[in-house]
Amino acid sequence: MEQLELARYREALRRDGYVVVPEQPLGLGSEFRRAVVERYFGALQRDLSEVHPDRGRLRAVFRYAMRDEQVELHEQACVDIANRNHQGVRRYPRVELGGDPNMAGFVRGALALLPPEARPAHSTFSINFFRTRSAVTMGPHQDHERFIVVHVLRKLGAGANTLLYDAQDQERVVARICLQEGDTMVFEDRRFLHHVTPLVSHGGGPCERDALVCTVDHPETYGLTA
Repeated sequence: MEQLELARYREALRRDGYVVVPEQPLGLGSEFRRAVVERYFGALQRDLSEVHPDRGRLRAVFRYAMRDEQVELHEQACVDIANRNHQGVRRYPRVELGGDPNMAGFVRGALALLPPEARPAHSTFSINFFRTRSAVTMGPHQDHERFIVVHVLRKLGAGANTLLYDAQDQERVVARICLQEGDTMVFEDRRFLHHVTPLVSHGGGPCERDALVCTVDHPETYGLTA
């Protein structure tokens, strides 16, 4: 990504708290999306029914370290989520990325979008592989991490509008954006509650949305230090 373009996206994220980036600046494209769906989405397992009754899911977590603008990545075995919107520890099926250069490139590109002063130098980047067919989220919420990164891989049907509500005035909708295939949205979690409206069928046709929904975590989430 060109430095001027990168600076523009970072400034939008500082100013507005969110930014939507098309796939070309991140070096992604239809081949990336197709490869990720083919490699990982056939192994999805049903999400926990108490969390989401209509969603397939896999999960992976990278530990990362920033050296100037270089990113070191190491996959980690523990992908549990503790006390996030639900009390206790939730255990999810873990996908082994096995040094997949596609996924490593995606993570590096997403981290590059973040303003350096707001990005932990050492932390974790959690990736959820989600397939939904009706409800996408169960209501407005926060994930209590640093940033949220959403990349839409594939979408059938309409709807699935992403809503950002002002965290200080939760009745106020700050943004309503319908992400299309290839779009990446990044937002600062503490500034918003986020929600996605249900998928809607076109003339009785199928509804399905495959997405990478990621969190740039606080270092303490997985026992690291900043």
